[in-house]
Amino acid sequence: MRKFLIAVVCLLLACGLAACSPCKTGHTFTAENKCSECGAEWEYTEGLYYAENGNGTYSVSGIGPEREESRVVIPYGHDGKAVTAIGEEAFTGRVDMTTVVLPQSVFSIGTNAFSNCVHLAEIEIPTSVKTIGAYAFYRCSALTVRYAGTVEQWNAVEKRENWNASADGLFILCQDGGMGADGTVTES
Repeated sequence: MRKFLIAVVCLLLACGLAACSPCKTGHTFTAENKCSECGAEWEYTEGLYYAENGNGTYSVSGIGPEREESRVVIPYGHDGKAVTAIGEEAFTGRVDMTTVVLPQSVFSIGTNAFSNCVHLAEIEIPTSVKTIGAYAFYRCSALTVRYAGTVEQWNAVEKRENWNASADGLFILCQDGGMGADGTVTES
């Protein structure tokens, strides 16, 4: 039981959802990956590559080839600037990845960002994401998207052409229900 409780607390902290005394409803992380209220740190994957966006923010552009990470957690920030995007082809073909967690700072997922990540089983997408690029989840056929918002909010996300091509087993799980790749909604 103790191990289970520790695992739950660690998961909540990793997701930035755990509430603490000063943070009442949850942590608010900054570009320095620390909560602005209590100082808790967002635990993220080391070895990621970044590209400057030209507007004072960064995109994740990949991960070192020597890194074999099954769980990839994107940081809120890098070098004091927000990480706002997953770049084009950032993780294309990373067959070692099974889980990805995106922070609330990310607004877009680029073209082919996770294409051919054939073992990617789960991605946590926050409500801050407004666009998903073409072929972003190409051939991610066993993927469950855990979206932090409602089905209505998910439907409002701009999804570019073939964003889910050849991802026949794709399932989107929202707060108020879920839907298959074909858009069929099931209530939770």
